[in-house]
Amino acid sequence: MPFLYQIGSSATGFILSCFILLIVTIISFYDSIPDMQFLFLLIALFLIGLLLYCWWRFRITRDYREKLRQAELKALQNELIEKDNRIRKLEENNDALAKIIHKDNKLIPAMELAVCEYLEAGTTDGDTRKKGEQLASGLKTMAQDRKGTLNSYRHDEHALPVTGVCVLDALFTYMQQRALAQNINFSLHITGNIVKMTEDVISHLLADLLENAMIAIGDNEVRSLSAYLCHNEDSCTIEISDSGNAFDVQLFEDFGQTRHTTHKDSGGSGIGLMDIWKIKKQYCASLHIIEYAPGTSTFTKKISLVFDRKNHYLIQTYRRNEIERVHIRNDMFVLQSD
Repeated sequence: MPFLYQIGSSATGFILSCFILLIVTIISFYDSIPDMQFLFLLIALFLIGLLLYCWWRFRITRDYREKLRQAELKALQNELIEKDNRIRKLEENNDALAKIIHKDNKLIPAMELAVCEYLEAGTTDGDTRKKGEQLASGLKTMAQDRKGTLNSYRHDEHALPVTGVCVLDALFTYMQQRALAQNINFSLHITGNIVKMTEDVISHLLADLLENAMIAIGDNEVRSLSAYLCHNEDSCTIEISDSGNAFDVQLFEDFGQTRHTTHKDSGGSGIGLMDIWKIKKQYCASLHIIEYAPGTSTFTKKISLVFDRKNHYLIQTYRRNEIERVHIRNDMFVLQSD
């Protein structure tokens, strides 16, 4: 019975074959078997047939339920795979939108401030001023929606060096306003022709670094923040020094590998640090982090990103022994500071 092999029941076919063969044998010897014995044989065959039927029905039911269960499991697995793919796509979209909002939170208020200062200069005609006021109003609404605007601006700050790049100048002016609002001493130093730097990448990077530095300063007694931009023939350098809290030791190991926020309690997502590492990786830049021992400098740390195509990751710190206890990555070099 070949059809039985399809459900894995070859033993059943053998039993049925033997049962049929037994019936044929009994019928063949009917004339030589007494009537009473023949009756007993018929009753025995009936009982055997009944048991075989019950067993066969149970086996068919069990096989059917097993196949049904397997089909349901397969359908469920396919559904789970489909939902996992949808969740993965939603997470990718969420990350992309989070990065856009993260960037807009810093650049939109800077653009708003630049437009307001341009209008306050009083050198625009009526139509231009009207359009500018509409633009400033729209930027202000966008900034408030993203909680990235200041409630008021102060204009008693000292003049900052001009980079010649509109977006960077607006960003530094905005960050200076924020620093003044938080009573932070902010300074900017520029060397070389900054115009040659990639505008979008530099503005994004500076926004992240300055934002993190201001949050790190928090309520510290010493409140200093410095930005340094340098462009020469060989490389471009961006340095941010602050007097904020030192990095957690585990951050050096996690930098660029997993999201690690320095201000989780205030809503940090870790996107800023990951973006810094992506820029480093994209341009094969070298990341240098210098930590100053207490009492040796106004600042506690300095982060430098040098676009030199060397792709280094260097830590210079007075906490070398502490960092090396968790140091397992091969691309990080730790040096003892003086």
